[in-house]
Parts: sequence; C-alpha cells; structure tokens
Amino acid sequence: MKENFKRVKLLDTIRGVCIILMIIYHSCFCIINFGFFEEVDWLYKAFEFFNTDYYTVIWLITLCCFFMIAGITSKFSRNNFKRSLIIICTALIISIVTIMLSEDLAIYFGVLHCMGFCMLIYAIIEKFFFKLSEKINFVLMFSLFFICYFLIEVYFIRIIKIIPITPVKLFDVEIPLYILGFYSTTFYSADYYPIIPWIFMFFAGVAFGQILREGNAPKFMYEAQIKPLSFIGRHPLIIYASHLPVIILILFILNMIL
Repeated sequence: MKENFKRVKLLDTIRGVCIILMIIYHSCFCIINFGFFEEVDWLYKAFEFFNTDYYTVIWLITLCCFFMIAGITSKFSRNNFKRSLIIICTALIISIVTIMLSEDLAIYFGVLHCMGFCMLIYAIIEKFFFKLSEKINFVLMFSLFFICYFLIEVYFIRIIKIIPITPVKLFDVEIPLYILGFYSTTFYSADYYPIIPWIFMFFAGVAFGQILREGNAPKFMYEAQIKPLSFIGRHPLIIYASHLPVIILILFILNMIL
C-alpha cells in the first residue's frame, strides 16, 4: 500500500474551473447544434463565440488541464487499475446511452474513454515507468503531445482524404484503430479524444505528480483553494457522467419559456 501524501488542494480548484468550462462548452454545443433559442436572435448569436478560434484555444487549454491533473492524481493513487476500470465502465455506459439516443449524439471514444485507457496503460507499466528525471520526463512528454497534436491536426486529416484507413483484423476481429487516433473519413463521434496524442499530456501530469508527491512544489499549491470550486473538482466523474442530460433538460425547459 502506498503511503499517504499531502493533498494538493490547488489541483481540486483548477479541476473545478475546468469542469465549469466543460459545462459551458457542452451547453454552447447543444444550443448551436440542436437549435435551442433560434427564435431569440440576440441570445442565439451570443453563443456563436463557441465556433470561434478563441474558444477553441480555451477548450484546448481546459482539456490539457484535465489530462494533466488526471496524470498527477494517478501518481498519488493507491490503485490506478481499479480507478481506470471504473472510468472505462462509466464511459461505456455513456457510449451505450448516447448511441441509443441518436447517431448525432453517439460517443464512441470521448474524454472519459481516453482518460480511462491512459490510466489503465499507466497502471500496467507503472513500476517500469520513468527512468529519467521527472523534469526531463515532463518536458519530453509535454513536447511529444504538441508535436503529435500538430501532426494530427495539420497532416493526418489531409492524408486520410487521399489514403483511406483500412480496417485491421486480429483473429477475424476488427481492431478499432480510432481509439489510437487512426480513423476513416466516415468515422464520427460526438466527443472524440484518441489515446494519441492525449496520453502524452497524461504522462506529463504523471511526471509533474512525482514532483508534487515529493513536496518539491511551491507551498501555496498544497494550501491554496477556492472551496466551492474544490468541491466540484473532487467529484469530476459524477458530474461528467450526469451533466449532459441535465443541460439538455434545462435548455429544453428554457426554450419553451423563452
């Protein structure tokens, strides 16, 4: 059993902020894509900020924080294997429900799927991982993330339009390559975050988690917090699994009123 370590309270607050941004993002997504408030012109136009490059940057930063904090907390966890299975099972339930509801809402490999598999991979290789110093590992993984992210966004999307991805089979079972980031032009998932490049941001978090675990981070990181945000940040899985149906219900009611 791992020894107890001092909780890094600032991480809970940051994760709480990220969760609120996620709720705002998904609210905007629903409003823009499902036609809520179309008759209230000024309100509908206010949400068009969702489609701008500025919001894309904000969302990328938020996701990086999500994956990095998941990696950090994995370094403090007593049982990453158990945690990963809980997250993966929750993600599978979300997939089943969204696929049954609508093809437009179907989530085949979203944030939770990716995070769960990153955690599972780390749980398997944990004892053999990171032979270099934590600082070198952090810089290496952080750099690999942005290199892979850039290559995927700029080049891979163009390549698959010319050279289509063909299915790979193992013992007559088709391997879903989209979980790694290799998908065909016909693939669609309402929420899609493949293992590559996001596992590198997760591993960057693991490296930074080692620094925090050893107490080498600034003192304020262990003590500073905003309690309401920290409370939200300590319950990410419950909120993530339940927030979307709640958002749709609230928007449906507001749309009827307005």
